[in-house]
Amino acid sequence: MTFEDLKDLMKSKGQLGQSLAFNLEKIKTRAEPLLKEIAKTFPEYTAHDISHSEELIKKLNMLIPTSLKEKINEYEIYFLLGLDVE
Repeated sequence: MTFEDLKDLMKSKGQLGQSLAFNLEKIKTRAEPLLKEIAKTFPEYTAHDISHSEELIKKLNMLIPTSLKEKINEYEIYFLLGLDVE
């Protein structure tokens, strides 16, 4: 089975993957209002709100080859996605 989306791949890895996916959603909920504050401090920079994080995850999904996605475990996916605050 191949997965284009790392979040779906993580969820497919049983209860641990589903639990980690749930944790990422909690992180996203907490991070979203904080990320909006960046524009107030640095208005001249690119927006670094949650949509920026989501775009980074889309690019990450494209950059990681399917052959590697099939080998990484749920913790590796969690840390990759967590680095992008989602």
